[in-house]
Amino acid sequence: MRSALASLEQSASSNRPWSSKLAILRTRACVTPIHTNSPGDRAFDQIVLVTTPYEVKVRRFVERSLAAGAKDRETLTTEAERRLLLQIPDEEKIPLSNFVLRNDGTEAYLQLQVESVWRSLLEETMKTTDH
Repeated sequence: MRSALASLEQSASSNRPWSSKLAILRTRACVTPIHTNSPGDRAFDQIVLVTTPYEVKVRRFVERSLAAGAKDRETLTTEAERRLLLQIPDEEKIPLSNFVLRNDGTEAYLQLQVESVWRSLLEETMKTTDH
């Protein structure tokens, strides 16, 4: 997600038709967990949730940990499951979100979703700044 946002920022800055509009936009992306009923959640105009199936979350955690030098796959799997149990389930976060991105495919598919959300956010921002 972070690389997709960085790519959009770079392409937006070089996109001439939007350059004058982008100069007045104060768009910020913040990668942060959703905390239900937290005052901090209300500090954001829009919430974009990136979700993936439980099994994929566990697998990715184990793979990242093994790549970083961890050795015991079984312990890592247990740790991933423990951490996920401490989090708010995606099913509860989805209704709190304005956009939901499915990170269960290729990076290119995620990039397309990010670009779609980005365009929606820019269009909405332009509407509110063009009066």
